[in-house]
Amino acid sequence: MKCPKCGTTMVEQEEDVRHEDLPGVMLEDVEVQVCPTCDNRVRGYPRVLELLEAVARLIVLKPTRLTATEIRFLLGVLDWSGADLARHFGTKPAVVSRWVNGHSRMALTADRLLRLAVVQAAGLEFELDQLIGVAQGEPEPTAGRLRFVDGRWEIVALTEAMRVVA
Repeated sequence: MKCPKCGTTMVEQEEDVRHEDLPGVMLEDVEVQVCPTCDNRVRGYPRVLELLEAVARLIVLKPTRLTATEIRFLLGVLDWSGADLARHFGTKPAVVSRWVNGHSRMALTADRLLRLAVVQAAGLEFELDQLIGVAQGEPEPTAGRLRFVDGRWEIVALTEAMRVVA
């Protein structure tokens, strides 16, 4: 592959890459094309929809309340707008706007309902009793590591608190 910036032949290597929107989520051994001349990097993410589902599972399993960034991410997984979320949850769009912009914390019931909506829509394996241990405490960013292994994305490391829930 030629570098789109300078035209030099790129070299393939593997790198650990932080998720663009969720900095606590690390993607391990991602194939990266690196330009030896200008250090331009082009990443290749196999099975992107499965990657989104794996990240969604990390978020759903986290024990603390959802952050605004995570709410926006999960809306993307559901292909919902803020208005869609308001309609499905029986609340006002202004309330949802405050959640997704971080101006107010999502109520515990809404937090858990959003997680269940993602589980159902994405077909994730999830035991209902797992909800007992989630959405406790103040919102904290999701943290974990994913790796593409044998043709699928797998969660390879969770924070200590997340191991209790999973």
